[in-house]
Amino acid sequence: MKPTLKLTALLLFFAASLVSCKDKPEKLFLVVSQTQITVPVEGKTLSIPVSSNGEWTVILENAETESWCTIENPTGVGPSHITVTITRSTAATTRSTTLKITSGKLSRLVTITQTPPITTNTIVNCNSSWATLFSQRMAFGVIYNITTIYTYFDGDSIVDGIWYKKVFTYRDRLGENVSFRGLMREQEKKTYFISASYRPITEFLLYDFSLEEGEIFENLNGQFYVMAVDSIEINGSMRKRMRISRTWYPGVEIDTWIEGMGSLRQLLSPCWTGTGVAHCLLCYFQNGELIYKSPDYSECYYDEDNFPF
Repeated sequence: MKPTLKLTALLLFFAASLVSCKDKPEKLFLVVSQTQITVPVEGKTLSIPVSSNGEWTVILENAETESWCTIENPTGVGPSHITVTITRSTAATTRSTTLKITSGKLSRLVTITQTPPITTNTIVNCNSSWATLFSQRMAFGVIYNITTIYTYFDGDSIVDGIWYKKVFTYRDRLGENVSFRGLMREQEKKTYFISASYRPITEFLLYDFSLEEGEIFENLNGQFYVMAVDSIEINGSMRKRMRISRTWYPGVEIDTWIEGMGSLRQLLSPCWTGTGVAHCLLCYFQNGELIYKSPDYSECYYDEDNFPF
């Protein structure tokens, strides 16, 4: 081959190589430096850096968290930031959600966790349970229809963007006949309840442990008066105790509340009284441990077979 032809072929080879290198696509990459983020109870707007050389999208993996976690820019190109707004939490427990960022076949996850409000009133606690004696009395003093109602929490629910604990009860020793009673939450020493049997859906105030002696309040059972406030030792710790009467008969105590436990009559309907019907808190448990036991009874479960008539 002549020198001129060799040189021409060599130049064509290098030109083809340059074209080939230039046409080869750049390898896609996606980097998210923050994968675990904790947000305070007050809420926050986050700016999460994304490093990429392509288009990307971001979604919430658990869509039910959309009520409190909002993605402001669900798509983007190249290096940028994802803006996420977290609202204030009124949930009784820690809540979390997961962002999924995708670019081509690449994906990255970011977990956002929000701490719950700090509260000194811990009635709404998934580790707590109550055993309440229920009985009826005939006009001439005969007690009948004796049973024990167990109350406990299991699972969460969201109503209008607010988190609640689900409340269940059962009346048999084995806990086989369970009934859903409603939803409960706490905020700033107040306990709220949505009854499963009440329509339309309405939130009622059950307890307010911020009240002091002489104050008047209203809950789902009417208007009441705080007769006295003091402290009582329960299982080695001091708790606030409130003695309650009716506003129109302020000298007669109808219920006693203990912070963290609720009513010494019945948890879900404090201050309620009915003719011929009686309730009494027999036992209160936390993490399976007996914390409180009524001084008037020796057992945590009674029915018509073992009740001490």
